[in-house]
Amino acid sequence: MSKTQQEIAAPDTSEKAVAEQHKKQKTHYFTSRKITQYAVFVALALVMKLVGKSLTLSPTFTVTFIYIPWILSGAVLGPIGGMVVGALSDVLGNFMFGAQFIPLTFVSNLLYPLPTAIIYAVWKRGNHYVKLSLGAICSLLLCTLGIGSLAIYTFYGYYQTMNFFMYLLAFRMPQVGVFFVNLVVLILIVAPLVNVGVLPETKKSDSEMLKTAMLTVGMSALTALTVAALIIIGATKPSLIDSGMTEGMVGGTMGIVIIAYGVLMCLVGLTMTKKDSTVSAVLKAVTVVLLYAALTVSAITYQNSINILYMFLIAVALFAVIAAIRLVGRKKGVKSK
Repeated sequence: MSKTQQEIAAPDTSEKAVAEQHKKQKTHYFTSRKITQYAVFVALALVMKLVGKSLTLSPTFTVTFIYIPWILSGAVLGPIGGMVVGALSDVLGNFMFGAQFIPLTFVSNLLYPLPTAIIYAVWKRGNHYVKLSLGAICSLLLCTLGIGSLAIYTFYGYYQTMNFFMYLLAFRMPQVGVFFVNLVVLILIVAPLVNVGVLPETKKSDSEMLKTAMLTVGMSALTALTVAALIIIGATKPSLIDSGMTEGMVGGTMGIVIIAYGVLMCLVGLTMTKKDSTVSAVLKAVTVVLLYAALTVSAITYQNSINILYMFLIAVALFAVIAAIRLVGRKKGVKSK
């Protein structure tokens, strides 16, 4: 081999070549597209954190939908990108809302997108419903019930009165219900996200049977959790009244739980029917009626205009997001034709 051939065959180890290689690796994670995706997911997480702040019932129980952008960021951005979103949403959220920084909570939020990201990195051709559900359940066990619960357990001093497993059973089980509601919503938006190109398309042969199976599991879990919530509210009614709630407020809370269950079951049904069918039209009408019923019950029960305003804004935001996703999906379908 000639000297020229050897120079061509040998890798270029000059400082310039090494610098170019580092630049390529850097731009892989910090391209304009990636930065935009980071910003979108962090913004969604902060919005969900704001909603959770208004629905924080105790230090150990918050009704939040922040799990959805975290899980999706892991699927879309990969392990490093997902952890960047988790870390930024924690730090910026604490700064914006005046919350105290808890190191273990930061670690929990940092790692939350990681299981989903690893599953997507290893399992290239699997079904979205299965991969997202598996990743979400792993994050529930590792972060919500594991590191995140340990953070609250130590920070608020629960270790002084009970062991960790008693704390989980007594205070953290309602968070599992919140998680499953997040999972049902996540499953419902998979198809629109595929339509707009956020998630890659999967084979039709993969999707239908697994989609039905996952929706069945979600519906069963949601039903069980709703029944459990009603039983818990009924069992704790005396202590709730002692804490300042009236009979009407307890009854209204149970009514809102039932209405929320009906809305979610209608949304699940919409994913299993044809878009232009009579059943789909009826389910949409019932969903709208139930949402206004929830607003009415909340207004009568709590007589708090701020709570009503938050619920109204959340409902409008959800309808706007769904409408935007459907519109973009239709435009994309027209262009592809």
